[in-house]
Amino acid sequence: MTVTNRVITLLIVLCSLSFCFSKSTAQRNKKTFHVIAFYTGRNDQAHISFMHEANKWFPEMAKKYNFTYDSTKNWNNMNAEFLAHYQVVVFLDTRPDDPAQREAFKRYVENGGAWLGFHFSEFALTPSEFPQNWDWYHNEFLGSGSYRSNTWRPTSAVLRVEARDHPAMKNMPETFKSAPSEWYRWENDLRKNPYIKKTFANTNFFS
Repeated sequence: MTVTNRVITLLIVLCSLSFCFSKSTAQRNKKTFHVIAFYTGRNDQAHISFMHEANKWFPEMAKKYNFTYDSTKNWNNMNAEFLAHYQVVVFLDTRPDDPAQREAFKRYVENGGAWLGFHFSEFALTPSEFPQNWDWYHNEFLGSGSYRSNTWRPTSAVLRVEARDHPAMKNMPETFKSAPSEWYRWENDLRKNPYIKKTFANTNFFS
């Protein structure tokens, strides 16, 4: 499976966590789900470049795979009324800092909304170094905790698939060699997080 198809599969899998699809012909002819991407687009040139590329690539994939894709840099749209129109929220380069926006996103997730994040959207230092840390987001939602270290420059790695029964991992081998990338080590070992395994076990995915 190509990287492109795997991202689309991940979006569809995420969407399946929040609602069920009708099997009728009429429903299949409609846009099946709606994606909204938030971005800031400043400070880091690599992130800015990625944001521009993503906002060209995702609409093409939306047309091809029958979903809608919108994007905005207005983080004030992170509110219950706006988010109610979407089944998947994407953070392209960062995450909200405003307490009201954070609370709106937390309610969205707790009500079944799906999420996909890139770049700084998952990053967190220890509270003493970065007082704007978001405890629920980093320790409960992501489960990773604080940043510990990373590799630099980008290097390839042999990766092991821990949840081979997950739909996004369909047809993946037990191990595979990645393209060169920057790898991060976090405070918490996600393999020891029972909530993640429980989520996999209790999720009904569609084919």
